[in-house]
Parts: sequence; structure tokens; C-alpha cells
Amino acid sequence: MNTKNQFNHEIRQISLLLQSILNGLIYTNLWISVGAVALVFSSCTILEIQVDSLMYSLAFLGTLCIYNLTAFYLSQPTSPKFIFMLKHKKILQKSSIISGIGAAFLGLSLGFKAIIFLTHIGLIALLYTIRLNFRNPLTQYQIRLGELRQIPYLKTILVGYVWASVAVTLPFLTQFSISTDLSPQIAGIFLGQFLFIIGITLPFDIRDFRTDEAMGLKTFAQKGIRRTKFLSIICLVISGLLYFLFADVEFSKALILTNILAGFLTLFASPDRPELYYTGLIDGTIVLQALFTYLIINL
Repeated sequence: MNTKNQFNHEIRQISLLLQSILNGLIYTNLWISVGAVALVFSSCTILEIQVDSLMYSLAFLGTLCIYNLTAFYLSQPTSPKFIFMLKHKKILQKSSIISGIGAAFLGLSLGFKAIIFLTHIGLIALLYTIRLNFRNPLTQYQIRLGELRQIPYLKTILVGYVWASVAVTLPFLTQFSISTDLSPQIAGIFLGQFLFIIGITLPFDIRDFRTDEAMGLKTFAQKGIRRTKFLSIICLVISGLLYFLFADVEFSKALILTNILAGFLTLFASPDRPELYYTGLIDGTIVLQALFTYLIINL
């Protein structure tokens, strides 16, 4: 009996350890940063754009910086993720600053036109997260900039645009000049990834349904959870169609399979699902897309 109890205790300890590691990976935003690298990999592999470790590092560090900026604005924890972030606030703030400096340093090594494009992506990402207040000393009129995610229905579109731009347009500009005509394939894969990201971002409106409602923030989910799921599925279906039209047949199979799995997860999304369902599984479909792409070229 004692042996059985000891065994059960050890299993619980291992389970708690694995849970802590998983929480650390996801709640520190390392997982979503890996997702950014994964999206660059899958997009560039499909388009046969040659990128080096610099581009992958830039995507990882830039994402980590932006997502951990939230640590500077935490007040009341509203989810397990924010409870974790509040507890490790100092570490996350430092990681945001260090990764931001690293991303800026790497970005400066790109060509001039790529730097200009990267700058506008960075500004959108920053203003999506942070809030800036200015007061005119003469008129005392206060100007507020930032927190673009507070603009009704805009946040999902901005997330899709920034991610698709980093994964498709920025690597394209590092290899070709900005005056080079965008091929139909580049445009098609950009739109495919844009809609894919929107499709997996919309369920997060469902996750935040009660919080956004309490704050009076207008999101797609406020129009109805079923409608939000339907819109997400439509985005994923159109994304899959674009993959079919503009990607190699084998790659399109991998991408469409990812969209099907993402759609399946969307169907079961609800405000009552745990945080890890969204930040772990749904965000994980980005990594899954890259994994399927990798398997296609190596099997």
C-alpha cells in the first residue's frame, strides 16, 4: 500500500513538473514566438525564398518583445496566464526589453527598403499593445495614441496583417527589391496566411468574451459566438482554397490539413475552455503547419 501511495505521489509530482514547464513555455510567450519562426519557415519553404538564421531570430525576438510588453501594463489578473505574468512581471519586462534590442539590432542589418517595411510593421505591433498619452501645454488637449486593439473589430485584422507581413512580405523584400513585381503566388500565399492567422485569432475573441463584454470592448464575439466560429471557419476555408491554388500540391495538402485541425478546434471553442486550449493548442496550429511542411520536404 505504501509502495502504491509513493508511486501515485511520484506521478503527481511529475505531472506538476510537466505542467509547470508547459505553463512556463506558453505563458512567457516563448511558444508563440516559436510560432512566428514556424510561420516564416513554412511560408518561405512554400515560396522557395531563401532565408537565414537572421530572419528566424528576428521573427522570434520581435514576437517575444511585443507579446511581453503586456507585462508593463498588468494591473488585475483576469486569467491564469496573466496571474503567471504578474507573478513574473520583472523577468518578462526584462525579456521584452532585451529581445526588443536584439530585434532592432538584427533589423538594422537588413536592406534599407526592408528596414522601412519592418519599421511600419513594428509600429503597428507596438501601437497595438501600448498606450501613449500626450498633452498640449498650450491647449491642455490630451492626445492618445496606441492600444489599436481597443478599436472595434480591428485587432484581429491587424494581427493577421502583421503576422503575414513578417512571414511572407519581409522575407520577400530581403531577397528581391521592392520594385520587383509581386507574383500571383506571393500574393496568394500572403492572403492565405493572412486569413489563416485571422481564422485562429477569432477564437480568442470567444475566450475573452466575458472580459471584453465587461469592458465594453466591441469584438466579433460580441455579435455572437456562433457567428464568430462561422467567420473563423470561412477564413480557414478561403485560406485553404488559396493554398490549393498557389502552393505546390504536396504543400497544399499539409496546409489544408492544418486548417482542418484549426477549424475543428474552433468549433469546440467557448469562454469556459481553459487558457491552454487557446494559447497552447490553437496557437500550436502555427507550429503544426511548419511541422507538416517540414515532413513534406524530408519524407
